Amino acid sequence: MTKRTILKWLESKRSEAAIAVRKEFTLAQDKAINELCCDLGFAEDAQQMQEHFERAHKIWMDFKQKCENIEGFRFANCYHSPESRLYEYIGEKGTTFNRLISSEIRVKTESMKKAQDAFNDLLANINMNYNNVIAAVGSLKTVKESAEYLTALGFDLSELEKKPEPVTALAVQIDTSYLMLNKAA
Repeated sequence: MTKRTILKWLESKRSEAAIAVRKEFTLAQDKAINELCCDLGFAEDAQQMQEHFERAHKIWMDFKQKCENIEGFRFANCYHSPESRLYEYIGEKGTTFNRLISSEIRVKTESMKKAQDAFNDLLANINMNYNNVIAAVGSLKTVKESAEYLTALGFDLSELEKKPEPVTALAVQIDTSYLMLNKAA
């Protein structure tokens, strides 16, 4: 274990902490939006919309099939075709609800703004404290001092202390005379 290894490890721990906090915040925010939309009856509305989208998709596909063998009849095959656009809103029950919640509906209540501010503060504090730890470890003279400091803070350094796995390269006979190593004879 070297100091460089420890510093890189700390940077990865900072990143892991930020990702975990962001994931937790996003899940809580999504849950709040879903609950608000459900309270407003949007789940039922979206289900009705989905039934219409599914019917429209079927009508379109039936029409395309009917025209399949007509000479000179062609359909656009791109993202903006009715088939592609409708397909995004059909499928399992709740597909339209989930799609509209994630791509079309924006909710910014006062409590959500406060939660966003708290999340931003938490993320800033995570970064600031990890930066301070990284700077402190960088200023210590030895790896041993760095390890003791991090252990005192509560870090588990066991994953850094793992011995490297033995190399299990394919055992092939090597004729070193062809490696041109210029060994003294």
